[in-house]
Amino acid sequence: MDGAGLIASTVFGMALVNLRIPGMTEIQRMKEALVVLIVSILFIMLTADLTRSELAGLSWSIGALTLAVLFVVRPLGIWLATIGSSLSRAERLFMGWIAPRGIVAAAVAGAAGIRLQDAGYPGASQVMPAVFAVIASTMILHGFSLIPLGRRLHLTLSNQPALAIVGANDWSTQLAMAVHAVGTPVLLVDSSLSDLRAAERAGVPVLCAEVLSEEGTENLEERPADYLISATPDAIYNGLVCAHLAPHFGRQRVYQVSPGIARLDQYRGFSREARGKVLGQPAWNFTVLEALVSQGWHFVAIEVSEDNQDYLLSESSHFLLFLVLQKGAGITIVSAEDEPQPTLTPGYVAIGLVAPEQIAKPA
Repeated sequence: MDGAGLIASTVFGMALVNLRIPGMTEIQRMKEALVVLIVSILFIMLTADLTRSELAGLSWSIGALTLAVLFVVRPLGIWLATIGSSLSRAERLFMGWIAPRGIVAAAVAGAAGIRLQDAGYPGASQVMPAVFAVIASTMILHGFSLIPLGRRLHLTLSNQPALAIVGANDWSTQLAMAVHAVGTPVLLVDSSLSDLRAAERAGVPVLCAEVLSEEGTENLEERPADYLISATPDAIYNGLVCAHLAPHFGRQRVYQVSPGIARLDQYRGFSREARGKVLGQPAWNFTVLEALVSQGWHFVAIEVSEDNQDYLLSESSHFLLFLVLQKGAGITIVSAEDEPQPTLTPGYVAIGLVAPEQIAKPA
């Protein structure tokens, strides 16, 4: 029966997801890699029948069809389909514009074009060129306009890089407050609502969730966050969080408090695959940071200038650098595992721990 394979594979996929099989994430990653490979091969095979003469025969009528699909058919269809829905006008406009065509349209056009040619319909050879004109136009126009249009319609989560900190304690809460005070988006995450109270009172966005759960992961992915620091007392848990969320953030954007110098040994210590990058220096483990804060050290945000840029990096400043912020443009998290080490440029903001008896300033 035609189409039975498609139905069978769809039912199998639905059943597989609902069986909650351990290791499903690895299967999904493998599937995504296979999809890219198979779709690439299909595009090559489907376009192999296009000749130069067919492409040269693209007419104004095909151009008019492409414009109609872009600016009339799709927007009108979405507008009618969403009447009475809870979607805002901006969301409906965004959905009406963003609709890149891909392999499904190409495959259907290939099958239909061949059957129409076999049936003797005039102009059937123009089906494939017309469809690929639509595909190329939508991929280019929608691909380049997606982010600018989303920002223009105020539908993006954030227009600047954001930081998520997992684990609410004295020093991580101070760090979140310092980042928030300079206007950089930050989110403090913990499974204990009471531990989040101090940050919440200071106006810092918080999320009460277990990030290793499906619900917690989904909630975190819905918030603006581009970098992650796992700052709990449990080094193994920090490693699990970083390994779990590395596919979402990127392995180079997940950090954790140092598990201790001994545990960073390349052979006997924690595998780099099972942890995040070290936050700051290897000696700055959770116990050390907690002790410093209890002694009166506190996080401050200092705007870098020509007068203090060298002083802040000197030992006499008693300033432990954690973050370098380029307002509205980027976040650099200091790690001993990064080469080269970040530099302080006038106009940037340096965030770090400073000793109680010494406010970081030019000597």
